[in-house]
Amino acid sequence: MKKTATALIVSLLAILVQPVSDARAQYFNANQLRKVKAVEVLVVDGVRDGCLPRPGILKTEAELILRRSGIKVEAGSNPHKIQIIVTGFELERGETPIGSCVAKLGVEVWRFESLLDGTIGMVTASTGSSLLDGDKDTFQNQLRNMVNEKVTELANEILKAQ
Repeated sequence: MKKTATALIVSLLAILVQPVSDARAQYFNANQLRKVKAVEVLVVDGVRDGCLPRPGILKTEAELILRRSGIKVEAGSNPHKIQIIVTGFELERGETPIGSCVAKLGVEVWRFESLLDGTIGMVTASTGSSLLDGDKDTFQNQLRNMVNEKVTELANEILKAQ
C-alpha cells in the first residue's frame, strides 16, 4: 500500500511540478554542447519539509565531477549554466509526516546568446529529469548520488561533443 501511495505521489509531483515559463525566447539545440568551454553551476532548491537540509552539497558534488572531467568551472564571462533544479516534499498520511520524501531532480545546460535575428535568447543544450523517493534520513544522500550520476553523464556528453 505504501509503495502504491508513493508511486501515486511521485506521478502527481511529475505532473504538478513544471518549470515556470517566462517571456524570453527559448531554443533547444543539442549541438550547443560542443560550444561548452566553461560552466557555472546553479542549484534551485524547491524542496520542503527538511528533505534537502544542505542544498549546497549538490552544487559542490556537481562542480567536483566537472573539474575532475577537465571542464572549467567559473562564474562570469557568460559561461554555460548547469542548473540543478530540485522540487520535493515529505509525504504525509493525513497531516502526519511518514518519514519519506519525494522529489523531481532536473539538470539543464543553457546560456543566453545572440540569435540570428539579432535578439537574445536562452539556448538550451541539454535537459533531463528524474524522480526519486526514499527515507527522509537518507534522502539528502540519494539526491547527491543522483546529481553525481546525471552530471557525470552530462560531462561525458560535453567531452564527446568537443
